Amino acid sequence: MARRSHTLTSAVLPLVAVGFVLAALAANPLAAAESRQWALCRGADGVTRAEAIAACSALLQEPAKANRAMVLGLRGRQYYLAEHYDAAIADFDAAIALNGELPQPVHYRGLALAAKGETDRAIADFSRVIALDPSFSAAYFRRGLAYYSKNDFDHAVADFDHAIARDSTDGMSYHYRGLSHLKRGEAQLAISDFSEVIKHNANDALALYNRGNAYAANNDAPHALADYDRAVALDRRDIRFLKARAELRRSNGNLDGALADLDAVLQLKPGDRTALLDRSSVYAAKGEQEKSEVDYAAVVTARLQQVMLYPPGARDNHEQGDVRVSFAIDRDGNVTSSAVTAASNNALFDREALAMIHRAEPFPSPSLIGKETEEFATTIKFKLF
Repeated sequence: MARRSHTLTSAVLPLVAVGFVLAALAANPLAAAESRQWALCRGADGVTRAEAIAACSALLQEPAKANRAMVLGLRGRQYYLAEHYDAAIADFDAAIALNGELPQPVHYRGLALAAKGETDRAIADFSRVIALDPSFSAAYFRRGLAYYSKNDFDHAVADFDHAIARDSTDGMSYHYRGLSHLKRGEAQLAISDFSEVIKHNANDALALYNRGNAYAANNDAPHALADYDRAVALDRRDIRFLKARAELRRSNGNLDGALADLDAVLQLKPGDRTALLDRSSVYAAKGEQEKSEVDYAAVVTARLQQVMLYPPGARDNHEQGDVRVSFAIDRDGNVTSSAVTAASNNALFDREALAMIHRAEPFPSPSLIGKETEEFATTIKFKLF
């Protein structure tokens, strides 16, 4: 077994986002003619969200002159756009209580609930919108998106079908229906949906990437590689595209091409765990064992760094120290042995050094570098800055 030596330092010292055209809340034209406050409340061009909220709040102080349900809905929309979801939901609740026949406040409340992760309540609101107005295509899309987030791909596909039937140019519904088909193992249907998106926008890098994934799932490596190439050319900073191409290149024996892509990923995101492990595996396949072990060791030491804790007693007393440890990892990534090989001047540090090794389990399997086991020696530095 090879023994790797490293140094660690500890010190005491966080649904693909979707752009969507939101349904506008209509304003009262008579009220708009009476007061500029209505234009501000609606969020006309050049009006800040704070100004719109203030204008809506002012209108609510004049109940005889304002449609309260409408104004509450407008203000709630501004709160939603400002990501003040609780305030938005409160306004939509009040608007719906005053007039439960308006679909827009219900729709926006569903958006706010979805943004908070309250998916089932969001689905209930989107369903209510559809019952109020079956032509409200945005509600089908949003409900489909909520079902997608719950891994309920059958209901998601059905809703995206409805959205597309009402708007055949709805690229987002095609895209998410494609993703849902891919999740259901329907690669050819996914390819068709992503192709529809690309037909309308040949430079949609994400659609190219996802169609590439669908081609790869369909064992069509040439078409997958062509899509990944186009996606990378359009956006060389998206590491998803580079990682996908690297994996396809590796699986097809193009190890140098895979290394080039993984190098590019690590230039964009140094220390990326999966890229380091993938590059380690590629190096091993090329017979470059030393480089393979360096990448593997970087992941192991980063994992140790992630779980390190400074013993409270030592921290309170402003104590510092170094501990030298060794440990072995088996094929399953479990620690089979560990020991302090050079103790510190504090038993708290020595105990924590051993404890952190076991907290970090399981480690990546050393089979990635062509080994059954791997042994490490490292110095753990407990240092206050």
